[in-house]
Amino acid sequence: MAERLKKGGAFICSIPNIMNLSVLYPLLQGKFEYEEAGILDRTHLKFFTLDSIGRLFAQCGFHMEKLLYSQNADKMGEQEMECLQHILNIPGCADRDQFLAYQYLFLARAETQ
Repeated sequence: MAERLKKGGAFICSIPNIMNLSVLYPLLQGKFEYEEAGILDRTHLKFFTLDSIGRLFAQCGFHMEKLLYSQNADKMGEQEMECLQHILNIPGCADRDQFLAYQYLFLARAETQ
């Protein structure tokens, strides 16, 4: 795809976040179920975190110019949010937003442009 991108062009991407608490909380209970829609959509072939998205695009010669994310924190229950507080106490743990980001929305542009 990069070869077909016009000079100065960019990719606008929307990638679900496998690190979202709605996936992690059931996983901590031993549950991993594909769904008809959402992060665990049956059609998704690969899963990504913010870090793995950045590395993938960097390996292809792109950088993220703008980054936004949607959240689903309003759909989290009390137990999920309590679990998140415990997770955040793990040394070296990612920041809170990465557990609440449902989907990353970003603009990626070639490094050489």
